Amino acid sequence: MYMNTLLPPAHSVLFGETEISFSLSYVDRKTLAIHVYPDGKIGVDAPFSTDIEKVYGKVKKRASWILKQQRQFESYPAPLPERRYVSGETHRYLGRQYRLKVIEGLGEAVKMTRGMLQVETHNPKDSLRVQRLLQAWYRSKALIVFTERYTQCVQRVERLGIYHDKGFQLRFMSKRWGSCTGKGNIYEEEKVQKTILQNGVLVLSMPGNLQRKCAIKSKQKNAYPQKSNPKNVRSLLAKEREID
Repeated sequence: MYMNTLLPPAHSVLFGETEISFSLSYVDRKTLAIHVYPDGKIGVDAPFSTDIEKVYGKVKKRASWILKQQRQFESYPAPLPERRYVSGETHRYLGRQYRLKVIEGLGEAVKMTRGMLQVETHNPKDSLRVQRLLQAWYRSKALIVFTERYTQCVQRVERLGIYHDKGFQLRFMSKRWGSCTGKGNIYEEEKVQKTILQNGVLVLSMPGNLQRKCAIKSKQKNAYPQKSNPKNVRSLLAKEREID
């Protein structure tokens, strides 16, 4: 779960009638950076000896961007508490919330019934076993969803002369929806079930030449409308704007 370790805000600027409060840290860097965190707090990292009035000016100049990031974080679902895998907990699947119901049974199975995620196991009090059963269920569902999405994305980018045949791997990730490596491997978060696989395929297919990268990005942007980030998982990373 995301935890903010910022110091209490000790500075503020006015943007119209809106007060923007932020914490300020002087660090060994050449540029000033503004961070907006998922809880709405703002942190500023400034080079040593930066004049405070200059800091205020930079924050005020980026006020519109700051407020935009705060509104975006506010639109995300609230982060779920730490999982205990007991009946009554809320778990998410494909952007919706479901109550967990753990029951005792002769076999072991997970199924969706009447708007609930029902886990049947020999010992309902064994939360570790319930967790493993639920994760296995998520993995099986994720494999179906991502296989379909991957096939569609590969077909789309082939029109741009981009090819990817290495498939993808499923992993449980605590701080991201997915990642890719320079070796052509795509890793996806199992519980998200919804991500932009196409971006991973595009990035992995790009050679090092910058002009080639720009050309592919331009083609991709013109070929397909931009989509917003999935909101079924709250972002754990801050939005940062670096300023010269």
